[in-house]
Amino acid sequence: AALYFPPLAAYGLLWGYERFEVINLVEIPITLLRTGLTLWLIKPESGLTELATIVVGVSIAGYIVRALACKWVEPRLTPKISLFSRDVASDVFSFGVWFSVLTFFRSATPNIAPFVIGHTLGAIAVTTFTIPRMLVGYTSWVMVSATQVVAPKAAAYHFGDKPGAQQTLFIEGGRYNWAFTLFFAGGAVFLGYPLL
Repeated sequence: AALYFPPLAAYGLLWGYERFEVINLVEIPITLLRTGLTLWLIKPESGLTELATIVVGVSIAGYIVRALACKWVEPRLTPKISLFSRDVASDVFSFGVWFSVLTFFRSATPNIAPFVIGHTLGAIAVTTFTIPRMLVGYTSWVMVSATQVVAPKAAAYHFGDKPGAQQTLFIEGGRYNWAFTLFFAGGAVFLGYPLL
């Protein structure tokens, strides 16, 4: 966890500049490399250490490539301690703490129901529950992926002190979210079994 957070600064810079194509140019090959190495090197007799080595090694390579991509996107980038500002850090922290809470609950909430079901009804019920759970999980993943694209705009409006633009973005985003919700809910309600 300690090694995970500092490299997120590079990811945050690319995200803040709205350079999603650069993020994808890094993330897609890294994911393919991790998958390929896992399929190639992990055998039935392999231990957990080998898998952990692949994951950590590929993740570190991804961190390095993202840092180089940041220098390519923003050539003026020169991280220095003297550039640190308590005011900016406080502003970023106040914004980031809510995003961290959201991320935590987005990760924790899907795991509460299987725990409760497994504890009360047993493992067989958890297996049966997995199908609708995965449907909800995939829907959530699509919704988050589609809506997080506008988050850099929201952050720029917040830090640029543009409440009118924030309100407009909120209303437009709400409309698109409502359309996505109707699409997925309609598919689940009207298609039912064929959708599964």
